[in-house]
Amino acid sequence: MGKRAFTLVEVLVTTALVGVALTGVLSALGRLSRTDSYARNAELLQRLAAQKLSALRVEGDLRTAETKGDFSAEGYPDAQWNLELQTTDDENVEEATITAVRGESEQALSELVFFRPETTTAGTGTSGQ
Repeated sequence: MGKRAFTLVEVLVTTALVGVALTGVLSALGRLSRTDSYARNAELLQRLAAQKLSALRVEGDLRTAETKGDFSAEGYPDAQWNLELQTTDDENVEEATITAVRGESEQALSELVFFRPETTTAGTGTSGQ
């Protein structure tokens, strides 16, 4: 009974197949890492945009608020924000859109804002008799 071993061709083919499989796995890991980084950045920008929109609403009237700035106070000086107000078909309702940008990524958050109508009181000019 003779000993049987792998031939050189079989070893080379196996090595080539393992190399191709390893290249595919490493490529997939790289794509997964980039996707994870993109998702984390998108989530961060959404969160920063929501916080800024809430802060602007608390500070007062969005129509007179600042329209752009950065997130230095939140620890992200490389991220900027921009606020846009657009009129809608509904009276006293505008759409507020805040866009957060960091590098090549940007996320926008919109909500409808009701502005209380301004009332003016005019004197009638008559005395109370």
